[in-house]
Amino acid sequence: MALTAAAASGLALDLVGHAGLVSVSGTILVTCLSAGLLVTGRAAGTAAKCMVAAGGALGLVLTVRTSPWVVAPVLTTALILLLLGASLGSDGTGIPRTPSEAVVRTAISVCHLGIAPGVLRRQPDAERPAGPQRWPSLARGAVLAMVVGAPLTALLASADPIFRSWLDLSGAARHVSLVLAGAWLLLGLVRASSSTTKLPGVSPKRLIGSVEATCALGAVAFLYGAFVAAQLVALSGGGRHVLTTRGLTYAQYARSGFAQLLACAALTLLVILVLRSRLGQRADSPVLRGLAGVVAMLTLGIVITAMERLRLYQAAYGLTMLRLAALVACAWIGAIFLLLAALVTSRSVRTLVPKAALVITVAAIAGWAVANPAALVAQTNLDRAANGHPIDIRAATSLGADAVPTLTKGASHLDVATRQSLVDAVCHESGHQSAGLSYNVAQASAAKATATACTAASARRP
Repeated sequence: MALTAAAASGLALDLVGHAGLVSVSGTILVTCLSAGLLVTGRAAGTAAKCMVAAGGALGLVLTVRTSPWVVAPVLTTALILLLLGASLGSDGTGIPRTPSEAVVRTAISVCHLGIAPGVLRRQPDAERPAGPQRWPSLARGAVLAMVVGAPLTALLASADPIFRSWLDLSGAARHVSLVLAGAWLLLGLVRASSSTTKLPGVSPKRLIGSVEATCALGAVAFLYGAFVAAQLVALSGGGRHVLTTRGLTYAQYARSGFAQLLACAALTLLVILVLRSRLGQRADSPVLRGLAGVVAMLTLGIVITAMERLRLYQAAYGLTMLRLAALVACAWIGAIFLLLAALVTSRSVRTLVPKAALVITVAAIAGWAVANPAALVAQTNLDRAANGHPIDIRAATSLGADAVPTLTKGASHLDVATRQSLVDAVCHESGHQSAGLSYNVAQASAAKATATACTAASARRP
């Protein structure tokens, strides 16, 4: 069964090499990897099966979206789910309770990918008598055949162009390479889910103690408390005086520093998770729990501040994929900090927090893909343009096929000159026709919308 699944995955990767990843072929590849782990029966346990199935389901996005902002996180998440699910399937355990365990398990699965064919190794049979070993003789014969055949082949190829064309194996070599790579990938996942070697311990080492953690969390709490106080001062007359002396308007101040705030929130999340994983049961001391709760609440304030600054960005300059992705990241970080706050205040929810965090993360990635962010960006900027704000046509057309139907439909609400420029830009990009295994829903919809808009634009011209 493993060989059959490996062959299917190899053929699927070969299809991707010809039709492209963002197509039906890409969905087939991810589905084959997921189904291969499930049908071989190597992934034991409910958690492993759910992760593997979720990874396969995310592969559907490759058929309906084209934006790299969607494809990249979805594909990365699907691969991580497959790797983690394969590792969990080896011993049937549940969802990792700490980030360290999740990282270790994923890394072990990656290592198994490097020695994937080992899963096909035949176990020695003590009852079977040892027969004559023919493999060395066959190997020597193959080497001798190549030594004799190589110069003869070269001479014949130089003598006849037709015969020489038959020896062009670049296409065949590419097919073979892709098939072997796909099979290797599936066998690596199967090997990871079949491992009987006990996982290395991920218990915390005595590198960080309660005192060190208290100092670190106390410093973060003091720093964030001062920052929140600065936000209150910024709203007062004294704060406006400081901004004026520095040559900033309040709007400029409010729109600055968004990326830094988001980075602070992400780093704080990492610090809390690392400290809790390193401390183990010592993290449940009243002082550390209290400090972690205070830091979580203050960080939520920073996340809210970052989201407000992003709103001002959007109001002044419009929406971009980066700004929308940052907004989603803010919402995700805020949700994770709410879980952390629940974790440090109640011990009864400890086992539920890792599961809830995983569900929220996968749901956020899936929701991001389903929502079609490129179309949301296009619609937001079209609405701004309809209200008199300028629109960056070059940026609008760079959103890709996901946004083309929205652009062509919303262009009717713009003034004549802007509408004509936008439609001309869309027509210049031209829609990508997709069919068969290279079919993609977004590309097909974009091609249809482009054809309709270009035909109508040509009819309006004198």
